[in-house]
Amino acid sequence: MRAEQFSETVPLESWAVVNFAERQFNPQRLGEFLGQFVRFGGSNGIVIRLTQPPIVHGNVNDVEGCLRMAAKDAERRSNKPCQILICIINDFDKVYNRIKLASDSVLGIPSQCMQASKAARANPQYIANVQLKVNLKLGGKNFTVAPNGDPRGIFPLESKPYVIIGADVSHGP
Repeated sequence: MRAEQFSETVPLESWAVVNFAERQFNPQRLGEFLGQFVRFGGSNGIVIRLTQPPIVHGNVNDVEGCLRMAAKDAERRSNKPCQILICIINDFDKVYNRIKLASDSVLGIPSQCMQASKAARANPQYIANVQLKVNLKLGGKNFTVAPNGDPRGIFPLESKPYVIIGADVSHGP
């Protein structure tokens, strides 16, 4: 993704990270990644007020408990309800569905999973893609189609007819 600001962003004020892949994604790497995440958020227009979110050790045998603890830590740190839980995972098959069930259905807090191997590289493109998803889950709008060359739109709509096709793609392990 090119360095563009999203159309409408929601400030990220209360969030936490749950690391289910500590062997592959140690605290130093996680700190580096979070630093990049915060910096790139600013360039995309996302205001990240809580720049050092709580980090919770993830236990695949107690996913709900870990997510609940992370949400409470985020709320304590920011004095606001947790907006989103960022989960670093190593084995997609073992934990992804349990994270989604606990976060969406039990806690009512959106989650964003990231594969440790990809997050550890702190690639700007990967971080931008994660932020696209986070912004949408917070209720923001990433891009809009706007007439007459509005810089906040994807492309200018003129008197010519256009067909716009959208797709949402999910990539498994």
